[in-house]
Amino acid sequence: MHTETLSLSDARALALSSQFPVGQDLHGVIDRLGYIQIDTISVVERAHHHVCWSRLPDYSPNDLQTLHSDKKQIFEYWAHAAAYVPMDDYRYYLPKMESFNNPREPWFRERYARYGHLLGEVLDAIRSNGPMQAKDFESGAHLRGDWWDHKPAKGALELLFWRGELVVSGRKGFQRIFELPERWLPSWVKTTRPGESETARFQVNRALAAFGVATAGEIARYLMLAPGEAINAALKAMVHEGIVETVKIHGLAGIPMFCAPQALKGPFTPPQAEKEVHILSPFDNLLIQRRRTAWLFGFNYRLECYIPQKKREFGYFALPLLHDDRFAGILDAKADRKAGRLIMKNLFLSEASLAQDLHFQHELAAAVSRFARFNRCTAITIEQCNHPHLTPLFDTPAL
Repeated sequence: MHTETLSLSDARALALSSQFPVGQDLHGVIDRLGYIQIDTISVVERAHHHVCWSRLPDYSPNDLQTLHSDKKQIFEYWAHAAAYVPMDDYRYYLPKMESFNNPREPWFRERYARYGHLLGEVLDAIRSNGPMQAKDFESGAHLRGDWWDHKPAKGALELLFWRGELVVSGRKGFQRIFELPERWLPSWVKTTRPGESETARFQVNRALAAFGVATAGEIARYLMLAPGEAINAALKAMVHEGIVETVKIHGLAGIPMFCAPQALKGPFTPPQAEKEVHILSPFDNLLIQRRRTAWLFGFNYRLECYIPQKKREFGYFALPLLHDDRFAGILDAKADRKAGRLIMKNLFLSEASLAQDLHFQHELAAAVSRFARFNRCTAITIEQCNHPHLTPLFDTPAL
């Protein structure tokens, strides 16, 4: 069996061309990535909007809502985290939904113990009243018994959502609206339940389309629809059938990699857009698997909002800076929306030479300006920078 060897730069180019597809609309981007992670942190524009904008410069947050609520080309569910997922993939999530009917994890069992007795009543309320939010249960008018706030209903709504007995039909602000799937799902959606082997093959294909090249472990952690042993069995069969190729990365001996055969045809060059600086979300699909980011880009990134402030090195919600085929630094930013100002709380560059590179300076300033406009800010200020001479580049309106 032939195993092709790729240089690390070729592997990076393959990953970048997979993550930043050229000529796609929003639906095409989500279809290529397989999911867009939804996150609540709003220091800057939320992750699901940020990831879309990173691929589509003309993207507006309304575009995602239209694709979900109006066109119904995507739906909300749990991939490796809460996510928007292509509607074409709905049937492959059915086994995961069914698994929540009798979950093994103690956390889920505890939720059933607390809220399971409300499932029928909550479901009946939505069946009778139409789409509802958690806050619609605050008065307790729809439920019987001891009722003091909407938290129990919210817990029941979550359980019904995980089980697939409710879908998210839209959002008001960031609050979800729940509806019955039979009333909301488009008539064309396929609901035949796949077996474990079919689900594993689906996950392999989805992961390789999004990653370009990946280890078995990275494929197993992507979407998390099939267990690791099923992924390994699918990879073995798909390699034998010629659907998947095994590859080695020069300098990473002993780590088996996998790739779709058509991806090996090249050319191994990043998209032209990668000559720009991209300010990425910490939840961006390109770097959400931190160990992968480390071997592929030599970039050891850690999101610091979950650790005590005194232990942070870069900042609460520091954003990676991608330039060409490498990560050039980190920007800790905050959007002061009332003042219309993007505050650069800190800027770190990975290499001192970048601070002297006039082309990089120009691209970085342009990227920050674009990011400010995306966050609805008309001005930029910088509080701290490990290269002070760059400060005048940013203390300016976002043109």
